[in-house]
Amino acid sequence: MAARRQTPAQAQRTVDAAIARGALVASEPRFATPAARRSELRILDLERRGRQSVPAVATPRAVAGLLAGSDLNAGQREAVAMILSTRDRYVGVQGLAGTGKSHMLSKAVQGIQQEAARLSALRGFRVIGLAPYASQNRALAALGMESQTLASLLARRREQDRLDDRSIVFLDEAGVVPAHQLEKLMALIAQRHARLVLCGDRYQTHAVEAGKPFEQLQEAGMTKAFLTEIQRQRRESLRAAVVHAARGEIPSAVARLQHTVVEVRDDERRRALIARAYLQLQPHERERTLIVAGTNEARRSINAHVRAGLALPAGHEVRILEPVDMTRAELRSVQSYEIGQVIVPQRDYGEDLRRGEQLRVRDVHLDRTNPALTVQRQDGRLVTFNPARRSMLRVYLPEAAQMAPGDWVRITANDPLTGVRNGERYRVADVQAPHVALEGPAGSVRLDRSHALHLQHAYASTVHSAQGMTCERVLVDANTRSLSSNRAVFYVAISRAREHVSLFTDDASKLAAAMGREPKKFAALELRDIRNEAALLKARLERLPGGVSAAQLAAQFRPAGSRDASELRGPRRKAAI
Repeated sequence: MAARRQTPAQAQRTVDAAIARGALVASEPRFATPAARRSELRILDLERRGRQSVPAVATPRAVAGLLAGSDLNAGQREAVAMILSTRDRYVGVQGLAGTGKSHMLSKAVQGIQQEAARLSALRGFRVIGLAPYASQNRALAALGMESQTLASLLARRREQDRLDDRSIVFLDEAGVVPAHQLEKLMALIAQRHARLVLCGDRYQTHAVEAGKPFEQLQEAGMTKAFLTEIQRQRRESLRAAVVHAARGEIPSAVARLQHTVVEVRDDERRRALIARAYLQLQPHERERTLIVAGTNEARRSINAHVRAGLALPAGHEVRILEPVDMTRAELRSVQSYEIGQVIVPQRDYGEDLRRGEQLRVRDVHLDRTNPALTVQRQDGRLVTFNPARRSMLRVYLPEAAQMAPGDWVRITANDPLTGVRNGERYRVADVQAPHVALEGPAGSVRLDRSHALHLQHAYASTVHSAQGMTCERVLVDANTRSLSSNRAVFYVAISRAREHVSLFTDDASKLAAAMGREPKKFAALELRDIRNEAALLKARLERLPGGVSAAQLAAQFRPAGSRDASELRGPRRKAAI
């Protein structure tokens, strides 16, 4: 909870209250909500029902013509062929970090567009790219797709209504999409008779929220192609280390990088050394260098050391908002909030709560019969409401940060008025009392300082923020004592670099063991046992038409560990090419 900016007392109150009202139910020694189970079952059911349900995009002859003489490797060819020839509504591309997924997607889109050109304009294909974060949309658009965030599609009925049986949706970074979002998307795809290609890497970090559906779908037999030939790393030793990390062979990966390991036991001294290593680079090298930290605390500390060493010109203290990660269940619970936090509604709730307005939490009412929050609007008026009924919210901690011309900053929320997108990096051009001027992907933009800004210094990033990025050099704060250190974090961190990785650790002798920890994220269905089968069968029957017996259902969805557990996982399936 510390990593999510929540106190232990806050976390304890949230869990106790959820157990008391039945929102959490016992499942082995852990807890899962009935809704989480139903969502995961629905996802698996949608994928099964989508098999052999759509016509292929292109004929085998057309696919062969497209691939003839291409520079794609075997895995990329297999993925393109699967996308164009499959008759399944939902398919996946499991690609390790740096395996040329974008190059493969560009070829797939080219094939779809060629086939669309052959058809009449009325029956041509429409390609749509979706990503969890807005900063990833520019890359998808560059591949020839219409592009938007997954959340924006799910929130806009007009965009949903444009989907039809000629729509092909590509979901990038599918591994970080939580179960509740993927369930909605898959149901929408089925309703509109469209098709969906999920692209991602199950071995990188998962979603903050509940579920790991991309992994579950692969285990359940979804048709998929594999990209395993890593191309990003130019140095053989670094490429070998990334391959070992992808396979979970962390001691071998660390051995390959042993010559880059620097040991400094004291946290602040180590972070200061990372900042010095960054500052010793030439300015053009810094722009192609990424500092990766395991926690927000380490990120802020390294950013402060870098700024101190840059000797930037005098700046201003700018009010900013630091995101607080909260699940949907936490957003609905009063116990999750603290006085002083800032709440930003993501939709209008009448005249009291307006989308995008920054509301300061003034009181938390823990009354069981009438739980509520009292917030102060920007005009000073107080509003009291129950977040269980108005939960489309985001939560932040207000902070102050020094900003000066030359600073690098990262956007932490989309702003449709200025065009900046969550995750994008900008250089500060000027800081004045009324605004902060930035230069970056959206050109020159000015952010209004009349309210707190969604900014943070961007010299160092957390691993979750760095996922999806590529640079020449990576400096990693590899703290063996941190609970956030694990196999997925290590794999993501070292695979960002093309040329060079430096590992700064508190204990070189424990580095491999700490980074070899397996991140334990459980899906609700993984917690099943015989005692819970009745509840699972009941939940599943509620989703099916009449005439399906519990015995038939039990045969289809037996718990893992039973004699027929393979039926739940399903065979490994590839498209017939």
